[in-house]
Amino acid sequence: MLKFFITSLFFLVSSVTFSQDTDNIKTSFPLPDTNNIQQYFIGGDSVGIYTRCSLLCDSNITFIQLHEDETTGIDAAEEYLMTHGGFLVQLKHTGKRLVNFKLGNQVFNVDPNRIFSRVGIKNNMTKLALYKPEAAKQVNVFANNILKNYVNDKKLIVALHNNTEEKFSILSYEKGMPEAPNAAEVFINDDMDPDDFILTTDTSIYRKIKDKNINVVLQSSKAKDDGSLSVYAQRKKIPYINIEAQHGHLDEQKQMLFALKDIIEGYRELVDLNYVEDK
Repeated sequence: MLKFFITSLFFLVSSVTFSQDTDNIKTSFPLPDTNNIQQYFIGGDSVGIYTRCSLLCDSNITFIQLHEDETTGIDAAEEYLMTHGGFLVQLKHTGKRLVNFKLGNQVFNVDPNRIFSRVGIKNNMTKLALYKPEAAKQVNVFANNILKNYVNDKKLIVALHNNTEEKFSILSYEKGMPEAPNAAEVFINDDMDPDDFILTTDTSIYRKIKDKNINVVLQSSKAKDDGSLSVYAQRKKIPYINIEAQHGHLDEQKQMLFALKDIIEGYRELVDLNYVEDK
């Protein structure tokens, strides 16, 4: 009797269909939200990698937040996931921008968006005061865990970042400005706040965003290797989008993210869901 009940329940659940608003893809069943956190050690300290999968839990697109204090970005990403689904990766440490850890009797700091190359790790740790090869090796192992599990086999990376007013903006990429050598093309909508913009490594994505009249930078293929995820993704030929907004500009960051729905969905491939196209 119990076996019959379980079999019947499975048949009932698997017969339910789910479709994303205007999408023409249907899956055999809706997927619930799932949350997970894994701890990775750097020296004597642990960093949590929190993952959330919502609705269509396709793993070939990664939404990622590397700086834990950039909370506006994570709020925007969570709203997108609740509406359209996706897979989100977030670093959890002390609630601050930098990851700090102890090795022996010394404390080290590193920017988690400067750890995706050996030269990036060395330059960043040196800039932040203290570099030691043994500490850098620990950071490199941590970075490789992120890349192996959440980046290397993906079709698209969507990063969320926040900035402080007048300290970093799309104007930083204009001719004569510090980031200009790292930009191949720049489009500025004068009606937008320059602190709110998108950076991408993909020419076709850049053109589509420009057509939407959104502030956008196309990263140069010769961009300096600063250890950032954008440079790593570009060199590995993984399309990358960073949606950047001023701290507190939640509505603006959401508008930019939701405006890219057609681009993001273009990279979505449902995995192991036995989906069929809606005729």
